[in-house]
Amino acid sequence: MRKKFLLSAILISALCLCGCNTQITFGDSADQGSQTGQVSESQNDSIENSQAGSQGNDTVDVQQESQYLNVSVGKLHDSDYDQVSLMYGNCCLFELDEPEYPALEEAVAQYNTETEQNWITSMNDLKSWAREDYNAAVAEGYEFYGPYVSEDEMYITRADDKALSAVTGNYWYSGGAHGMSGYSAVNFDIQTGRKLAIEDVIADTNALPNALATEMIEQYPHLATVVQDMWSMSLEDYLASYLTPEEANDITPEFTWTLGYEGVTFYFGAYEIGSYADGNQVVVLTYNEYPELFNKEYFAGVTQDYAVRILPFWYGEEGFTDINGDGVMDMITVDGNYDADYDKYTTINVTVNNNTYTQDAWYYEMTSYLVKANGHTYIYAETISDSDYKAICIFKVTESSVEYIGEVQGHITDFTNSADFGLEKRFDLLSTYYGLGRFYVGEDGMPVQKEDVYEIKLFEDTPIVSTVDITAELIDENGNLIGETYEFPVGTEYHFRRTDGMTYVDMMTSEGKACRLYTTPAGSTVNGMDVWESFEMLYYAG
Repeated sequence: MRKKFLLSAILISALCLCGCNTQITFGDSADQGSQTGQVSESQNDSIENSQAGSQGNDTVDVQQESQYLNVSVGKLHDSDYDQVSLMYGNCCLFELDEPEYPALEEAVAQYNTETEQNWITSMNDLKSWAREDYNAAVAEGYEFYGPYVSEDEMYITRADDKALSAVTGNYWYSGGAHGMSGYSAVNFDIQTGRKLAIEDVIADTNALPNALATEMIEQYPHLATVVQDMWSMSLEDYLASYLTPEEANDITPEFTWTLGYEGVTFYFGAYEIGSYADGNQVVVLTYNEYPELFNKEYFAGVTQDYAVRILPFWYGEEGFTDINGDGVMDMITVDGNYDADYDKYTTINVTVNNNTYTQDAWYYEMTSYLVKANGHTYIYAETISDSDYKAICIFKVTESSVEYIGEVQGHITDFTNSADFGLEKRFDLLSTYYGLGRFYVGEDGMPVQKEDVYEIKLFEDTPIVSTVDITAELIDENGNLIGETYEFPVGTEYHFRRTDGMTYVDMMTSEGKACRLYTTPAGSTVNGMDVWESFEMLYYAG
């Protein structure tokens, strides 16, 4: 079995504090995308809106392609502490709910089980090494250089009715001058659940080393000399060695790759191509530029609208896409300028093809997404600022310009489909909690809510208990008013279910009745009564 180290690069980037729309243009190129605000015509299958949270709620009828998978990333965490932090780590697993693809569900479940078991073994080893080295440091009076770390970060690169693909970056440190970083990846065929080999996707593997070397040297020109010096062969010959048959005790590298919507991405960790100082490399081969290379089965009729999380590097978050449809990949980098005096970043920088747009900002960390919707390309930058305030800063990009569109408060979930994704927002109606709404990317690039309701998310189901009788309107299981009222007595427990974030909160009572409690945007009243005189305790966060 070949052993590989993995990479995790966690970049701290930007929260925008910007107001008016601003645009900077490089050159004379205009946006090549469609100007229509409708969802792509290729999205043939309608998705029915779930029932409105109340009678009269506005709903938006949007089109969504049927091939998007209901998949996201979950994490497991572990740590060890003894006076100081000895170690910590995590692993990433798929969270998949796709009963229409039973073979895929079975394969993903097996992948998760094996990944978790390997991770537990790894964490036990890391704990043992960290505690042993810490105890030795204490006994001999020198400093323990910890904590030891094994951090994973998974990025889903494709999730449709042809393939589920993801790359995982890992950072590993167990003492010494620096940690190690690298990549692993997995690609599933949706129908069979089979893990795909590079030969399943690349039809002409003989031509692969040359194409890959050409793109790599264009992107990283110094590597041609580096590989010749380190491996005493050309870059093309070195890459060809990745395709040699595996033998016993073989240490020959093999490709780490993922399927995307536009092509195949190849990942090379530290020391794989060059020295540690040469860092990691990511190279994309597109179907449009190299059609003879690819098995067309995985690229014919692929959706043009999607969202993928951008992969971080130590110098910024870097994504690749063909913005104007000319068959050439454009590079987009998102990063920020750090101010040590404030211990914050003060700008957010979006670079397209080496042209940089800079926006003033104050932030701690950021996760960015490359979003394709309605013929346009956007960057959704989810940011964290003071008091854990989360917001999404949105930029529209062309191959020669960047335009700031606006900002919305909240946290993005399951973002693989630009026509259907979750957005969590904080609310303070009758207590503090987060609510999850369903959104799509509108014609102006901003998120548009599908229906005016949020499912309330709580860490634990803590009810509030009334100190007065409350007469409330009853609702059905879907949140629709049924035209009846009921007087709930003192001592009734109310469990949070839904809210519109402004005027009402739907509850399930201890009597098993679903009802609606009306409040004000400030949350100071409930059905016209003072909230503090109506409940024993309300749970507000600072």
